[in-house]
Amino acid sequence: PLYNAGTLVDDGVVLVTINYRLGLFGFLADPALTRESRHHASGDYGLMDQILALRWVRANIARFGGDPHNITVFGQSAGATDTGLLMASRARGLFQRAIEESGTPFIPPVDSLREAERSGARLLAALGVPAGAAGIADLRKIPAHTLIAKMEALPRARLIFP
Repeated sequence: PLYNAGTLVDDGVVLVTINYRLGLFGFLADPALTRESRHHASGDYGLMDQILALRWVRANIARFGGDPHNITVFGQSAGATDTGLLMASRARGLFQRAIEESGTPFIPPVDSLREAERSGARLLAALGVPAGAAGIADLRKIPAHTLIAKMEALPRARLIFP
């Protein structure tokens, strides 16, 4: 594993790690996606995954010996950026402390929704996906492994990030 949390666990920390959608799958913003969203935004699916995971942790951590009122979120690099974004989001009240290691949501600055939508439109065009709801419908039909292969061939496409 990249990180060994054995020392934390040996000291009595109840450790939970999560997974969330990355790249195009977690942070693609597009006007058609924004229109269909009940919260009138797109590009934050990875953060929504993290919030859902935090809700699960808060609801279930006591069953594992943890304290639902003493939760610390810790992220390194991109995870640190996400941790910073969680402090100003719908995650309010789901954790009490945050540690950001080697990252911040302010450097580089997080794009506005409109700028993120423009970046998303450029990426979709490079992938050959037409604009609009029909294009999003087409995008959803493309297998994930095909999208990943196409994205890897594009310069900077893997940098779709909050």
